[in-house]
Amino acid sequence: MIDTLTGLAERVEPTQIVVEVGGVGFRVAVPLSTSAKVTQGQQTSIFTELVVREDALTLFGFHTEKERRFFNLLRGVAGVGPKLACTVLSGLSVEALNQAIIRGEPGLLSKVPGIGRKTAGRIVMELSGKIESVLEGPLVAASSVGEAIHALMSLGFQRNAASKSVERAAKELGQDAAVEDLIRVALKFSSSKGRKE
Repeated sequence: MIDTLTGLAERVEPTQIVVEVGGVGFRVAVPLSTSAKVTQGQQTSIFTELVVREDALTLFGFHTEKERRFFNLLRGVAGVGPKLACTVLSGLSVEALNQAIIRGEPGLLSKVPGIGRKTAGRIVMELSGKIESVLEGPLVAASSVGEAIHALMSLGFQRNAASKSVERAAKELGQDAAVEDLIRVALKFSSSKGRKE
């Protein structure tokens, strides 16, 4: 699975971007909240989710880990596919979506294009008990987390181990943590884990 992409933003459009990594251009479907934070011609780093279907492989990208988590929760709701889940994140911020679900207010969701009253009600009902796991992680920009993960991988760590260590570090240090601090704390978690094993 492609967990993150870090590279040059070759093309930026409202609902998709192209990120060049090692000479390969990855076309990524993104919500408006993500494309607004990506500058064409500059380095970028995003969290990704690969959706596999019989007729297509589609890579979706997000500026934060929380956006990706909400995306996966949304597409688990009956009648909500990945494109519609991405549309929801284009129409509502993670915080607004969270509040709509906690307060049981489907009316806010039904204002998003493509979301009718029934679907909005289903989203609120099905996700009301599931969002705690999404809220546990920090709202961290992909740039710092992605850079820290790639730094650990360059030191010989497997992607999965690097991701877990950096996510733990981000949870401990907070959303504004610098890349250097994330790497330092993630290395401590990695070494302590290694000693236990």
